[in-house]
Amino acid sequence: MSDAPAYDHLTVLVVDDNNYARKLAMFALQNIGFKSIILKEGVDEAVAYLRELQPPQQVDLIVSDWNMPGKTGLELFKMISDNQDIPQIPFLMLTGVNGVESIQDAFELGIKYYVIKPFTEIKLKEKIDLIFASA
Repeated sequence: MSDAPAYDHLTVLVVDDNNYARKLAMFALQNIGFKSIILKEGVDEAVAYLRELQPPQQVDLIVSDWNMPGKTGLELFKMISDNQDIPQIPFLMLTGVNGVESIQDAFELGIKYYVIKPFTEIKLKEKIDLIFASA
């Protein structure tokens, strides 16, 4: 059998304004092994959800789009990082933004993990494995 980590006990929050992109991410995450996947359409909806969580509920990973109307994935990361009421959660940016300067901006904010769209399930799993190996 594989030594791959089991993710079936973890919860992922997917934030993307595009319904099709949310569903693609959800299907890929299900295939990777996640059973609990929460889908939110935008930053404000995601932050409200995170603020309302009551133990033992938790989110173990956030997968967010970068470009969304209103607030961006970068702003979501900053809002979570700056809010002491929300625990620090591993964050993965799924993005069509692939310029070196943009990636550097995200890294300087503290976003260490990103996957460029269009993505493969293999690439997504590699990043998620890396996130949880370093946690």
